[in-house]
Amino acid sequence: MAGAPKRSQIYRLANASENAPSEQPYGLANYNPENPRGNEFPVRFLPTDDYDTDWKIKDDLDKSGNISSSRPLPITERDISYIKRKRNDEEFAAFQTWIGTKYDLTDPAQQQMFKSIYPAYFEQREALINEQIDITSRYAKIRLNGASSEEDLMLQWEIETGRTILPQGPVWDPQTWIKNQARDAATQQRLGLTEAQVGAGNGELTGMQMVNYNKAVYKAGIFSPLKPVSIGKGGLEPNFNNRADIVGTPNTNYVGPLGGFQPSGTDYGVQYGGRNLVDRRSRAPTFAARTTENIARAATANTRYGLAGPNPAMNINNLLNPEQ
Repeated sequence: MAGAPKRSQIYRLANASENAPSEQPYGLANYNPENPRGNEFPVRFLPTDDYDTDWKIKDDLDKSGNISSSRPLPITERDISYIKRKRNDEEFAAFQTWIGTKYDLTDPAQQQMFKSIYPAYFEQREALINEQIDITSRYAKIRLNGASSEEDLMLQWEIETGRTILPQGPVWDPQTWIKNQARDAATQQRLGLTEAQVGAGNGELTGMQMVNYNKAVYKAGIFSPLKPVSIGKGGLEPNFNNRADIVGTPNTNYVGPLGGFQPSGTDYGVQYGGRNLVDRRSRAPTFAARTTENIARAATANTRYGLAGPNPAMNINNLLNPEQ
């Protein structure tokens, strides 16, 4: 249809979101709280599974009352295969952690012996190092030169919506890297962690703090569905003080278009299960207030200078109701 986005464009962004670099968190599988090994590098405990999203949609539809005897959602062979994959994934994660304890990796001779027997242990960690270096380099160049492709803009979107999380410490120093990662606000939001669980500041992670971090990483690894981008979770307003820098203004997330009826949460049953698909969205207790804030941020993003620009007296009411 003329004037509407093409499905091919939409699929490119959806594919970028489902396969966002560094979307899947990582931790230290063989961490020793009594004597941390300075060269123990992080790894992703579990692989991604595209069917996570299908499973969440099914579960959300069921919990929200969309499934009934007249409108059943039966368990299929794909569902059974999915559960089997999860079982296999977890056992393999246990196996890889177990073999990491069979050799003293502080001993160069045993390290080389283990590497010759099971190179995948090292290859996985090296692949993660390369990925983090690549995305850091790519993002730095985007900030230096500006976006030069659709892919560059999509990467910025993935970062601002929290689907891609940049490394928060020196990649060559895994202890500092993971400490900073655990205490990074975006990582904590992604993993559902709190400051009370992982601490704050520059102090080293305690054994229990590492346990809390690894536990959250593991839970995110076993089930990591793609969720709707809801109010307050979208992209950021531009940096009005430096429009050449693609990085937006912190804590100004919004979803457009201006005045749209955007998702109010991440439950598929609520967001897409009502009449006309969207009728249930407005039932959330905070929907009205959050929608008002979202409209304000979207309106601000669409201005040239922001609300603190050349006319400091400008406010959102002036923008939306100029006659008042």
